[in-house]
Amino acid sequence: TAAGVALASCVAGAAGGFVCTPVERLKVVMQAGYAGGPGACLKQILAEDGLRGLLGRGLGATLAREIPAYFFYFGAYEVASAQLAGLVPDALLPLLGGAAAGAASWVPVYPVDVVKTALQAETGPAADGGSALQVARSLYEKGGVAIFWDGLTPKLARAVVNHAATFLVFER
Repeated sequence: TAAGVALASCVAGAAGGFVCTPVERLKVVMQAGYAGGPGACLKQILAEDGLRGLLGRGLGATLAREIPAYFFYFGAYEVASAQLAGLVPDALLPLLGGAAAGAASWVPVYPVDVVKTALQAETGPAADGGSALQVARSLYEKGGVAIFWDGLTPKLARAVVNHAATFLVFER
């Protein structure tokens, strides 16, 4: 049922949020200019921020991104596939549904991802420990509304191709 898909999607998003937060924290710190490898970066995060900093910094923002993203992801796939059935060859349904899912999962939550990334980028004393709302305000002061959409185009290009391929393989 539609309600079942919606509920399962949100639960999957929540579970995924807890799993991906520490991995994304490590990735974001490395992308922000850390010069060493992943192991050394992990040691630095743990030394400066502790286990709580690894597992918890950005968790709320990650959950605020993942739960609705999964809802839109699976919902868009189901709706697009159902609406296109009979209009396009069946072989194209997973590709088109997956492409729709990839785009639909990012557009509504991209500003949240920008805030999450900013929250997770700093370590130790450099990190002000600000809330997601404080970080969002600071970002807005630096770049206005546009800052929350910076980088969306390449993210969408990747998501459309990635999720079209994902559902093609999944459905076969």
